[in-house]
Amino acid sequence: MEFLKQYEILLKKAKTDLKVAKNTLRDFENGDEDLDLEVIMFHLQQCAEKLLKTLLVYNKYHVVKTHDIEELILTMNDQQIVVIENIEKTNSSYWVCS
Repeated sequence: MEFLKQYEILLKKAKTDLKVAKNTLRDFENGDEDLDLEVIMFHLQQCAEKLLKTLLVYNKYHVVKTHDIEELILTMNDQQIVVIENIEKTNSSYWVCS
């Protein structure tokens, strides 16, 4: 599979996991008793995993099948893929990347 095509697929799937997590959280906060935080956290973990894989593939690294976020981050470090070089806390609740 082409790197760019795989990158696009992973990014789309990550966005879907985030959307599912947000929608599930909304339903949970509105009192849906069939849901719990574990379901929400699962989709957030999946989103993070897919975003890391997206960055690796975008940088033309062949990703092995893993669900270990720490391993993916270490691989990014090994491949010298820098996501954010400098983060500063602002007066607001947001982070600014420079």
